Amino acid sequence: MWERAELKTNAKAALSRYYWMAFAVCLVYGVISGMGSGGSSVINVVNNLQNTGTIRLSNAALMGLASVAIGLGAVGIALSFLVINPLMVGLYRYFMESRTFKSDFGTLFYGFTGGRYWKNVGVMALVNVKTFLWGLLLIIPGIIKSYEYYMIPYILAENDEIETSRIFELSKQMTDHEKMNIFVLNLSFLGWVLLGALLCGIGTLFVNPYIYATDAELYALMRAKAFAMNFSNAGELPDFHPPVYGQLG
Repeated sequence: MWERAELKTNAKAALSRYYWMAFAVCLVYGVISGMGSGGSSVINVVNNLQNTGTIRLSNAALMGLASVAIGLGAVGIALSFLVINPLMVGLYRYFMESRTFKSDFGTLFYGFTGGRYWKNVGVMALVNVKTFLWGLLLIIPGIIKSYEYYMIPYILAENDEIETSRIFELSKQMTDHEKMNIFVLNLSFLGWVLLGALLCGIGTLFVNPYIYATDAELYALMRAKAFAMNFSNAGELPDFHPPVYGQLG
């Protein structure tokens, strides 16, 4: 049984060596991720203005705005699948590498390089679709499945050559009997997130590196579990190592 406090202590110790670089990485990731919410933002702003009587729009104008919002929503979905998902893989690799050595800012874009882009896009899109479909049944099954798939971006970040079905199987095995513990770990950051929100949302920017660093410690623990229970090995999950420069490719 692992302890949340230990994960957080390890995360703080590691983060003390690279906090401001991690802050920059999270900031860029957050800005790009935020671009996917344009459609809903347009609708929300217009609704608020209409409800308060600030503006009055004709049906034609409302239809036009709805069309714009739908278009932005479609762009947002495409952006999520084609940009944000592989960016997430790079983000997770950055934090895993930073546990043991000084990772580069460019690691954030790892998911776009080395011929691994479409594998990352495909696997993460499958995660999104499966989670959405499970969520249509009821909210609870969707949440459970989201935690079953929790380790998939980390596994992709470590070894994208693993077969897709095996990646899902590994994540399921790693999170078996761990989902509630992971949920509680996530919930333990709620106070920090609310505090950040009270500071006009700016405070969350400073908390995000801590959350991701703790998640990296969690994956390292689940990886060790995989080895201890003999459902994976170093050949399949080779760990995160510093790049070797000067090698011919």
